[in-house]
Amino acid sequence: MEPVTDAEVGYWDEWNARHRQPDGLDQVPLDQARAVHRAVRGLDRTDLRLLDIGCGTGWLVDQLVDYGEATGIDISRDVITRARQRTPAATFISGDILVERLPARSFDVIVSLETLPHVSDQEAFMRELARLIVPGGLIVVAAQNAAVLGKHGRFPPQDPRARHERPTPQRLRELAGLAGDVVAVRTITPQGDASWRRVFTSKKLRDLLGPLGIRWHRHLERRGWGRTLVAEIRGR
Repeated sequence: MEPVTDAEVGYWDEWNARHRQPDGLDQVPLDQARAVHRAVRGLDRTDLRLLDIGCGTGWLVDQLVDYGEATGIDISRDVITRARQRTPAATFISGDILVERLPARSFDVIVSLETLPHVSDQEAFMRELARLIVPGGLIVVAAQNAAVLGKHGRFPPQDPRARHERPTPQRLRELAGLAGDVVAVRTITPQGDASWRRVFTSKKLRDLLGPLGIRWHRHLERRGWGRTLVAEIRGR
């Protein structure tokens, strides 16, 4: 496992401040939140202990407090400081989940959105989730879908300060098995802006078609066209 560098911390502070402000979220995090809420609501509890790994600005933690005691952890520093001020009902930790060593089996729900591709040791990361979750607890991991974005998406220039290793659906399923029992691996947020798929995945078309457009996009997600992979896992 390679230690997190100050350059990485600075990069993610800048990136989160620019792209993940709670009042300026785009479709990708909104769809990820939809997937998380769908899974957590199924537990039908409001006394949960929840952890958001790679919480960034804490935008999702702000919502998770509705289900119980919410904690967010991120290597960023500045955005975590602001998150503490904005949401005092939650706990925020600035640090590396692989270093902090939080108490074992201390969470009923663990969520991690688009953090897995940026850690130095993905297998160690998933094993840490297995250590932290209670037996039968819920884990939701989202990551950029290499199988879709590699052929049909556009990547901005990659900043050398950050690590990037996006999993395919099969690789995410393999990694998810290290964290617990895999319930499902599916895709969300259809994308094809760099190929012929852009016609079928157009947000403008979806909005124009209204409810039919939403159903169409859900159909594309089930076909594996989503730019985001979501794994739902149960702790052992």
